[in-house]
Order: sequence, then C-alpha cells, then structure tokens
Amino acid sequence: MLLSALTVLNMLIGVLCEVVSAVADAEKETMVVSFVKQKLIDVLEEIDEDKTGLITKREFEKITSV
Repeated sequence: MLLSALTVLNMLIGVLCEVVSAVADAEKETMVVSFVKQKLIDVLEEIDEDKTGLITKREFEKITSV
C-alpha cells in the first residue's frame, strides 16, 4: 500500500513538473513575440517621416535600400 502511494505521488509530481515546464515555455514564447513586435513597431515609427501611421512608397524604398 505504501509503495503504491509513493508511486502515485511520484507520478503526480512528474505531471506537475511537466505542466510547469510547458507553461514556462509558452510564457517565454509570448515574451519573445511581444519583444519582436515592439521592436518592429519602433522601427516602423522611426521610418515614418511624416508621422501619418502609414509607410509611403518612398519610406518603404528607404527600408529596402539598406
């Protein structure tokens, strides 16, 4: 009886560790996506010379000529 209880307890601990690991990976991916999105927005705002929120053909060509 004691052995089966310890086995079940170890299985539950293993499942808990797996769930925590999966949640940490998901959070890390969310943070990376958010970081990249913010950097891209910063670059696009910097390139938008007339501050209209739109990228003109000339501004786009400026990006691609680098």
